[in-house]
Amino acid sequence: MSSGEHQVVIEGLNDNGFSGSFFNPAGVNLQVVSNGVDVLDTSDASQWMSTGYISQLPSGWFSGEVGTWSWEQTLLQESSAQPVYEQQTFTLTTPAANVSATSTPVSVTWYSYDLGLSATPTTLRAGQATTLTATSTTGGGPGDVIEIYDETTGKVVGTSTPNASSYSATWTESAPTTDTFIAWFVNPSGGHDQASNTVQVTWNQAKLTLSDAEVYHTPEWQQNLQNYNNYYTNVDPQPQLVRSESDFWAGEDLLFKVKPSITDIAQAYVYLAISMNPMMPPGSPINWTSPPPIALTYNPSDGYLEGDIPTAWDEWLQYMQDGTYTVTFWVKSTDNQVATAQASFTIRDTWVSGNDPGTYFHEHQTW
Repeated sequence: MSSGEHQVVIEGLNDNGFSGSFFNPAGVNLQVVSNGVDVLDTSDASQWMSTGYISQLPSGWFSGEVGTWSWEQTLLQESSAQPVYEQQTFTLTTPAANVSATSTPVSVTWYSYDLGLSATPTTLRAGQATTLTATSTTGGGPGDVIEIYDETTGKVVGTSTPNASSYSATWTESAPTTDTFIAWFVNPSGGHDQASNTVQVTWNQAKLTLSDAEVYHTPEWQQNLQNYNNYYTNVDPQPQLVRSESDFWAGEDLLFKVKPSITDIAQAYVYLAISMNPMMPPGSPINWTSPPPIALTYNPSDGYLEGDIPTAWDEWLQYMQDGTYTVTFWVKSTDNQVATAQASFTIRDTWVSGNDPGTYFHEHQTW
């Protein structure tokens, strides 16, 4: 046998068949010798009876746990042709008095619920929403709710009504990040009866784009344009003189606007190059072929970046030559994305001469 503690069963065979009902001595001996030393000898026949049963269990046979322990011993037959003569049942009870401490009872319940979690989409732009859906074919325990939880932020995404077998909720992150989500069946006591798989959703950097780029009239010049068109439409009809919204008189103030796709803007400008009449008087403070960019300011009320011609330019704009001009909007976000857009406007006639029906009279000019 291997080293360690062992239990050994000794079978003794008596040749008289135990024919009498009285006890007969029977000698069975177990001797253990280690390195020539007799360490165990059970040759004391008084410990054995002719029934073949042990009169008393050896010390240490059981661990001493509280409880009642039963076993059955059977007298072995002398040969396969002989019957079993006797059987006897023994019972051993270890009282609680022998135990120094006992724990409180613990109840364990095994259940078999299923719960799965999915997200659509799992990759999207910051600011967009993903839909998280938890489903179960078995349902949870009585009164259980489904709770979807963001492990990354430590926030509850949403909670279903009791006894629901499916539940959906949306979640949005405003900045680039990756969140891990999980769903649970939560019982009325607040415990978790079943956890789902985890799902990761990644929000990427929101892309900067520009739209609705426009050069437009001041409210006063817009009114001038409407009055002018009304005159040549209804008072003195001359369709060839009717002007479009993109037609400007030389000398008008110019307004600029463009709409960014995100609000975190670091810088925004509009660039334009202007051709001036050769008869423009000297002293202009601006190099009109490459004037400085015009700064744009974000307007949270309508979501546009807006700007206008600097005041120092006003008296020189009347010398702009007729033609179509293209302006370029340049915008940089706080996360270093850059986007551009363009818009066009047309200078058509000046406003300073009253002899040309295409002009607007000086006395009507509004700065």
